[in-house]
This record gives sequence, structure tokens and C-alpha cells, in this order.
Amino acid sequence: MTLSFAKLPLSNQSRFVDAVPKAVAASDVAVVIPLHNKATYIARTLSSVLAQTHAPSEIIVVDDGSSDDGVEVIRNWMAEHFDQLQASQIQLHIFQQSQTGPGAARNRGAQMSTAPLLAFLDADDEWMPMFLERATQALKAHPDCMLASFGQFRGEERGNLLSRFKALGITVGPWRMPLDLSPQLMKPTIDFVFSGATVVRKTVVDALGGFYSQAGCTYGEDTYFWLQAVLGYRIYRDPTPLMWYHTECSELGMWNRRAPINPILLNPEPLRSRCPEDYAPFLERYLAQVAIMTARRFANYGDRETARDLLKRFPLSRTFHTDHAKANLDILLTNFPQLRSWILSAKFSA
Repeated sequence: MTLSFAKLPLSNQSRFVDAVPKAVAASDVAVVIPLHNKATYIARTLSSVLAQTHAPSEIIVVDDGSSDDGVEVIRNWMAEHFDQLQASQIQLHIFQQSQTGPGAARNRGAQMSTAPLLAFLDADDEWMPMFLERATQALKAHPDCMLASFGQFRGEERGNLLSRFKALGITVGPWRMPLDLSPQLMKPTIDFVFSGATVVRKTVVDALGGFYSQAGCTYGEDTYFWLQAVLGYRIYRDPTPLMWYHTECSELGMWNRRAPINPILLNPEPLRSRCPEDYAPFLERYLAQVAIMTARRFANYGDRETARDLLKRFPLSRTFHTDHAKANLDILLTNFPQLRSWILSAKFSA
């Protein structure tokens, strides 16, 4: 077991790269964990990695400007589990950088990795013991698949989403996004590919540039990457829940705050340029659908200017006649806050 610890300025990329050991362990997957003020949970997360029936070759923790004692917690955890780490031949590296967001942290970890497969686990989530084994077996059996994605448990109650995924038609095996997928299924089908429940080939991360990281993005940075992967490649899917997404611990996601605009709407041109030609119409329909959903959300925030701008920037949204009309009604109701409040209260009390 090897510990690598470096505290390096974000802008000094060459020093950051030089700090990484070049040795490759016997396994084939690296685990990247972005860490930001998750000292309370990081030991639990690391223990779930150590409990894997298929040990990773390396665990790369990227501390993204934390102000708590998360790094010290990791050191203590390593001391407690030293024999297990050594027996499993797992190298554990810790890197620190100024806070730039989870996308940038994951990208740093991917750059530092030496394994051909990458798994991304947030510092407050867990894997079931068979996750890495099932994922690596799937990718070995299906070399044409560029990633393997599984179902998940969610929340403090460990809710099982298996029935929901099956209702979407998600079954076990290789899969390619159908060009004629109905608009109602677009977003939930794409959302199935979830960062903490997916193992991806490093070549895909390199080819697509990784997660969105501009302006310290903390929302939708993962969707930006997985959308490109799903449209660009054949993948392996299995709805069996093999990770636990602790939504009750989330601070960056939309669970505990007013969500900003997803970067797929703010900066869609790279998505368009990398999208396979056959999937270009699909991408435009998907962007238009997300624009409508986001416009309605901002109208409910009372921000009609942003809502109008979103519909204008994605004119294909007009082809979703009913949803577009609902968005415009929401925008109109921002001028009548009392009426809007009454309608909402009547809707949720019904």
C-alpha cells in the first residue's frame, strides 16, 4: 500500500502530474473520490471501497478546497486499515487543490490515474460489495461497451429504484440509445447513468474531456459528461442496485438548494460538436425538453426573464406543444403572484 500526498496549486499542472507514482498495480480499476467538507462521511465511503470483492488498483482522493479535517480522517482511516490495504495491494493517493468544483476534482483524479477503468464515488456515498466485480466483469465480457452502469439505493431509507428502472425498460445487458426514443423517456433514460454507479473506460473520459468544470460548476457537471457518453457509445446496463446514493448528505446537488441552470443549456456547443451525426436530432430534442423543464422551474422561482430566454435559445421547444404552453402559462403567472400561489396550493392539496 502506498500513500501519496501532495498539496499543489491548481494552476501548476505539470507539478501535479509529476507527483503521481507511475507504478500500476495488478487490478484494472481506479477509484476517484472528490472530497469537499465531507469529513463526517469519508471513512464510511472508503470502507465501502475496501469491502469490494474486486479490489481496485488505486484510490485517488482529490480534496477540493475543504475547510474541515477530511484529510486527517483519511490518514486515521488508513492507519486503522493498513493491513487490509497492504494485503489488497491498493495504492491510496491524496491530492489537494483550491476549490474548483466536483467536475474539476474528478477530472484531476482521472488525469492522475494509471488504470484503464475509472469509477467515480462521491465522498458521502457507498458501494455494495459486488459493485466493482460486476462492473469489471461486464466490461471484460463486452469489450464493445464503453461503460457499465447499475441501479442504486437512494436516501436515508435506502429506497430501491429497481421497479422504476424496470418500468423504463432497463434490462441487463449491452444497449445503444435508440434514435426514436419517446420524449417522455429521454431524461429518465439518460439519468440512469449515474456517476457513483458507473465504471467507464479511461479512454472515453480522455476523448470527451471529462466532467464539466467551467466556473466552478457544482450542478449538472456529471450530466454534461454522461450525456455525451450515452449518445456516443454502446454501454452496458443493469438495474440491480449496487450503490447507495446518500441524498440526505448532499450539499451540492439540487436536494438542498435552488438549482441553477444545467451547463448542457449554458454551453451546448461542445455537446453538438462531439455528438455523432445520427444522434444530432436526438440531442436537440433532449436539450429543448430540458430547456422547457428549466424554464418552468425558473418561472416558479419568479424569474420570468430567465425562463423566457431559455425558451428563446432553444426554439425546438415549440414543437413540444403542450409542455411549451405550460411553460408560457407559468411565465405569465409570475405577473400574478397571488393567483399563482393559489393555483399551486390547490394543486398540491388535491
